[in-house]
Amino acid sequence: MHRIDTSTAQLDKFGAGKNGFTSGNPQTGEQATELNGDFFDAIQEELCAVVEGAGLVPVKGTRNQLYSAIGRLINNLALIKANNLSEIAAAGAAAQGAAAANLGLGSASKQDIGTANANIPDIQTADARYLLKNATAAAANKLATARSIAGVGFDGTGDIAIPAGNVGAYTRAEVDARINNNNGVVTGVRLGSATSISWGAENTQVNAPDGYVSTGGNLDNSAAGTQWTVKPIQIYINGNWTTIGG
Repeated sequence: MHRIDTSTAQLDKFGAGKNGFTSGNPQTGEQATELNGDFFDAIQEELCAVVEGAGLVPVKGTRNQLYSAIGRLINNLALIKANNLSEIAAAGAAAQGAAAANLGLGSASKQDIGTANANIPDIQTADARYLLKNATAAAANKLATARSIAGVGFDGTGDIAIPAGNVGAYTRAEVDARINNNNGVVTGVRLGSATSISWGAENTQVNAPDGYVSTGGNLDNSAAGTQWTVKPIQIYINGNWTTIGG
């Protein structure tokens, strides 16, 4: 197809290189646009190409063939909004599969929602194949394989009590008995009677006996007059006060 290009065409009427027609002006001597066979042939063949492309045969006197051809082409080559993709359904399984692939839809898009094994579960409906959000799995109430904790069997169905002896500990009764019988249990601490230690001579190191602590002293200018007071640390164990010794 081409725009009119005779010598009397109105040049660039619709933009650069886009000629148009003019009716001419007798008063100014402007001629009307001359038509030629090339232009009419172009129009004829462009219109006939649409009609024949839609599978129709041009019929003289029929004046709606272009309209019919455009409608047929749309129905055959395009999806009609009002049909809601029924064209793809009518095209068959291969077309449906290709359309799903083009849309990035996987196999799940072909499954129905329901309770059958092949169905996609409805998360709002109880189904033996899965748990609802607030449900508890039956398997969660009991271990598939029982275990032992510190020698006591445990399968998850109830609490267990572990004897103290299983973990090398005393029972409460044993602890109470040892405390009540003072059997190897320290139940008191005190400082015993005071003892004085004299500093024998100048520059002589004097140590308190093992288990004693210094509680005071008398510092004299002469070495012989210096004395320290010490007391033993004693613990009450097995019914007796005993001095801690080395």
